[in-house]
Amino acid sequence: MAEYRSKGERYDNGMDAEYREPVITQLLSEQANRCAYCGANLKQRKTKIEHWATRSLHPDRDLDYTNLLAVCYGDLFCGTNLHCDRSREDKTNLTIDPLNANHIAQLYFRKDGTINSDNPELFFDLDSPKRLNLNCKNLVRLRRSLLNDFRNQLRNLQKRGKRIQFDHLLQKEQASESSFNDIIIDYLKKKA
Repeated sequence: MAEYRSKGERYDNGMDAEYREPVITQLLSEQANRCAYCGANLKQRKTKIEHWATRSLHPDRDLDYTNLLAVCYGDLFCGTNLHCDRSREDKTNLTIDPLNANHIAQLYFRKDGTINSDNPELFFDLDSPKRLNLNCKNLVRLRRSLLNDFRNQLRNLQKRGKRIQFDHLLQKEQASESSFNDIIIDYLKKKA
């Protein structure tokens, strides 16, 4: 990245593959191979580089590594309604920063599969079709289904007399690269 910047390059039309691939590899490593916004596993999908602070409003940060995120193409599950960075208008800054632990701590999931925050600005970014659109119908349905399946597995284990170690399950899920398991992690944190 520094070498690319030193050559006077800009991100305007993407980045040369010789520079882009190592950046994506590093971002994926840091993000457990998951989309920074929706949590989709990116090893199995096409990955793009997202600029958290938009390039149109912050051209000086177009090659700032701390401004880059690995994200999905935003068209995986919501049909014609885009999500993640694809739904966001280019001249719109986000309040929510997926790398800010304080922001993430303010997020929670409901049993219906929606992602929420009591902070109105963060919730607007999550929910608005012109921002991240993470509560589009299909993403909500997918998360609800994952949570219901997980809870059913736990019930079945309990019926067979198995003791559930929520702390152990939480550690396992946090280390996992499974798509969309943030809702399961949130559920386990409440149980642990």
